[in-house]
Amino acid sequence: MEIIDNKCPTCKSSLEFNVDNQNWKCKHCRNEYTLDDIKKTKNKVKNKVNELICPSCNAKLITNENIISTKCIYCRSEVVVNKTKDRISMPDKVIPFKISIKDAKKNIQTYINNKKLLPDDFKIEKYLKEIQGIYIPFWLFSNKYRASIRGTQGLLKKAQVELDYIPFDANKHLDNTITKAIEPYNYDELCKFDSAYLSGFIAQKYDVESEEGRQEIKNRCALTIENIFTQMKSKFYVNDATFVQETLESEEIHYALLPIWLVNIKYKNENYMIVVNGQTGKVVGKLPLNMQKYLLLGTLVFITSLLACAIILLIFRWGGIL
Repeated sequence: MEIIDNKCPTCKSSLEFNVDNQNWKCKHCRNEYTLDDIKKTKNKVKNKVNELICPSCNAKLITNENIISTKCIYCRSEVVVNKTKDRISMPDKVIPFKISIKDAKKNIQTYINNKKLLPDDFKIEKYLKEIQGIYIPFWLFSNKYRASIRGTQGLLKKAQVELDYIPFDANKHLDNTITKAIEPYNYDELCKFDSAYLSGFIAQKYDVESEEGRQEIKNRCALTIENIFTQMKSKFYVNDATFVQETLESEEIHYALLPIWLVNIKYKNENYMIVVNGQTGKVVGKLPLNMQKYLLLGTLVFITSLLACAIILLIFRWGGIL
């Protein structure tokens, strides 16, 4: 497997993806190029792709052959990674980064400022220096179903339901609650995968097979179709209508890379993560708590609740209600 290392047509230096204007910029001569420009240029170098595996947490990354050592993006172990000779499957879809590193840091800072129970010595600024842009793997299911509504008088309505790009996290190393919390992505901006989009970023290879997501996707589709059925039932004013089980007519699965900015924090021997949706800027994360502040807040809430109840009781008594 090979990946294209695109070179600047002017000075032959490597190009990097510019999130702000969705073009590619040369760090050396500062010229910028569109994807069409890059495809036309002959200044390309083909590099072999290696799959790098972290011995500590088994995370798998896709890199060019020149990288033999790195810091794991998840466990932060300083490791020399192992290379595998297995065939590497490349994605067929990608959503490019739209949030710049500057905006990602700004969003994280705003997110942190709204957290009032953080320890006093927790300073996000030093961790933001290691923020990384990462493409994480997803399976996107596009399914077509045949469904119908029946009433006491027989068949009322047939419908074909098409549900496109239902995401299933193909990454074991990010908590599923985090990857679900940063949704939704706008799948109208999906592009055909081109290795140029990886310039300046890390890409993780999937480590969950698509087959593992089928049942979850089936359940999500069934719930969605049931909601559609409820709306149709209301539309036709038939209270005794019954729903005939949906039938899957076709299924299409895309291997896609979706963008995130990730800050991996090690604070007092505990790991915490903050993730920014690289397309929308939405921030989610797990952060340390100052237990003294937490207990104090709980105590204040409890006392305030007791006082509120006491005042309400007094008012009721004065009003002759009790």
